[in-house]
Amino acid sequence: MMNHFLMTLPSSLSSHHLCLILVILHQVFSVLSHTEDDVTRFKLKANNMVPFVIPEMPQHTLSVVYLHTTIKSGNKINGYEIIDEPVNVTWPAKAGSYYTLFMIGPDAPVREQPMDKNWLHWLVTNIKGNDVKGGDKIAEYCGSLAGYERGPHWIVYVVYENSSGKETKFDEALIAKGDPYAKRTSFDLVNFTQKYGMRGPVAANFAGLDLRYGQQ
Repeated sequence: MMNHFLMTLPSSLSSHHLCLILVILHQVFSVLSHTEDDVTRFKLKANNMVPFVIPEMPQHTLSVVYLHTTIKSGNKINGYEIIDEPVNVTWPAKAGSYYTLFMIGPDAPVREQPMDKNWLHWLVTNIKGNDVKGGDKIAEYCGSLAGYERGPHWIVYVVYENSSGKETKFDEALIAKGDPYAKRTSFDLVNFTQKYGMRGPVAANFAGLDLRYGQQ
């Protein structure tokens, strides 16, 4: 494609102009060649999600789709859009393997004063493939909370593979949606994944949450 483009350029162009064109074309093709996984990994690192929330860089982008929004590598969303569970969560899963999904608010309730940091919004274990609805809940889904979240903060989604990719018995009490919020604060992702010998992270994604975003 590039060779064809160069053949169409006027022969009167100087070598200096040709060099500039080649540099620009190289930059354009470099950007276009970046995969979604590349972009996600770059933004996770640039926004300190790795290593301060997720200890290591995930292999893949975690696709998280809600009825009214989609999580896209740190995009801004309105908290009201994630009150209910996402309609679809997928990642490149191995056939027959079991996984665990985490949804964490690392700087809740507001970035400047993260008094309840690492707030556990959702934890589903023993997910066979991408069948999140068929997994075992340890923390029932609790999305954005009007009146509790007082400003912009991050929301992080990450998937790990269960130990040996097998179904695992978890010694954890269920955190129901109506339970006191104190049960969800200060969740230790590293300790949990190490405790159960999980592998990964396999996939991740994140967004900037603000109840006022998009409002006039």
